[in-house]
Amino acid sequence: MASFLITGASRGFGLALTRELVSRPASEVGHHYCHGARRLPDLNKIAKRPSGRVVVVKLDVTDDASVKKAAAEVEAKLGAKGLDVLINNAGVCQYAPDSTNSM
Repeated sequence: MASFLITGASRGFGLALTRELVSRPASEVGHHYCHGARRLPDLNKIAKRPSGRVVVVKLDVTDDASVKKAAAEVEAKLGAKGLDVLINNAGVCQYAPDSTNSM
């Protein structure tokens, strides 16, 4: 059984992928760690299922300390088995002060 970490799982593709993986049997998909920066109700609803296979991890992909803390949390929970699949789906948009945003 594989373990997954998906960043950007609170909506869109990340949330859809989370739903798909959770629908798979535990023999295929073991623990599933999700990061969601906003709109967490949908993600938390999935995590509250009795299987306990989904864990929401607090993670800000723009903050190195947050990334290290989340990695340590997942590592501690998985132990020697380690993480099988990392899906970096989180998106960040930063505009330059003189960007075309004002056009």
